[in-house]
Amino acid sequence: NGIADSAVTAAKATGFGKFSQIQVGSSAGVVSSTSTSYSVITTVNITPSATDSKILLLGTVGEPDQCDGRLAARFFVGSTEITSSEDRITSEMGRGLSSTGAETHRPNITQNIVHSPNSTSQQTYTIKIARTLGSGTVRVGNGGSNTIIAIEVLA
Repeated sequence: NGIADSAVTAAKATGFGKFSQIQVGSSAGVVSSTSTSYSVITTVNITPSATDSKILLLGTVGEPDQCDGRLAARFFVGSTEITSSEDRITSEMGRGLSSTGAETHRPNITQNIVHSPNSTSQQTYTIKIARTLGSGTVRVGNGGSNTIIAIEVLA
C-alpha cells in the first residue's frame, strides 16, 4: 500500500534526525578485577555540535568470564553512571554460580542507550565493570573485544 509506505518513509526521515558524527572507542583488551569499584574497559570521546543533540551509545563487553564473582557492566559519562536498572549492560551476571573458582565463559554482551548531554562540551563515555558479589575475579575481553561507539544524532 503506497500510503503506508509513504508514512513510514516520512516517519523515518523526521523522527530520528541525522547522524552528525561517529566516534569509535578504544579497548583496554583483557581486563580482570577483584574489586567492587568500577574499572574502565573501553572509552570514547565525542563533542556534540548542538546542545539538543542526542548521543547513541553502542557498547559491547567482550566474552565475560567469572571466577567466583558476579559481573556488573555499566555505561558512564565522566564518573557518573548514565544507565538505569532497565538498560544496564549487565547487573549481576553469574548469579547462582557456585564458588568453585572455575571460569564460566559467556558470549559477548551488547547494549545500546541514548544520552542527552545538553552540552557542546566534549563528553567522555566509558563502559566500566566491577565485581558485585563473591570474593573472586571477573574478567572481560578474553576472546572478544570491548567496544564503545558514540553516534551524534541531530534533533
